[in-house]
Amino acid sequence: MHKPSARATLKRKTNEDEHEINRSELEEHDYSTNRVGTVENYERDWVIASDTLLNSRENTTDFRDSCLGASLKINFDLDRNEILDLKGSYLTVAHCEALEEIFKRVQFVVLNVGSTCLDDEAATSLFDMLEYYESATHLVLSDNHLIDSRGWQACSRMIKRMRCLEILEARSVSLNDQLMPLLTRSLRVGSQLQVLKLENCHLTGRPFLILGNF
Repeated sequence: MHKPSARATLKRKTNEDEHEINRSELEEHDYSTNRVGTVENYERDWVIASDTLLNSRENTTDFRDSCLGASLKINFDLDRNEILDLKGSYLTVAHCEALEEIFKRVQFVVLNVGSTCLDDEAATSLFDMLEYYESATHLVLSDNHLIDSRGWQACSRMIKRMRCLEILEARSVSLNDQLMPLLTRSLRVGSQLQVLKLENCHLTGRPFLILGNF
């Protein structure tokens, strides 16, 4: 069982459809304080976090190599590092939870989790963390065919609530007429998203009309 993270401090209420963050608490929360520590101790904390992450029993070779490569490129003088590239790694929910050791210390311009076999549970965990830590301005989700309704609901919430997310790439994913409304719901109510890339998603008929009318 995972140890409760800092994200658990945001109280949640349950309704029949989904878990929603209490809106009054969300509006009062200062997202700039979600990352822990200061610039002076980020580097020390990163070494400890990387060691924990790389020695996790959930570790796989591709996951380890991606995280190790990221740790060697971190510049703690930047507000946002250029990229965390996990493309092609196999990410379970346990891997995504382990990534919190990175997200609570460092923010990025680009987070690439394309072709990582994300399922609903893993995607929901990841989107929740990205929303909380404002981890990236450009998110790549392409070629993740296992994300279904729960995952896209979480993605919609993330798009709606993240103040920094400007670009979302979701090429070659499955978006049928049941899933497309979940994604476009956040676009109707307003978000900071400026670019949405959905190439090779085979959008025809009702899904295409839903996207065109948001």
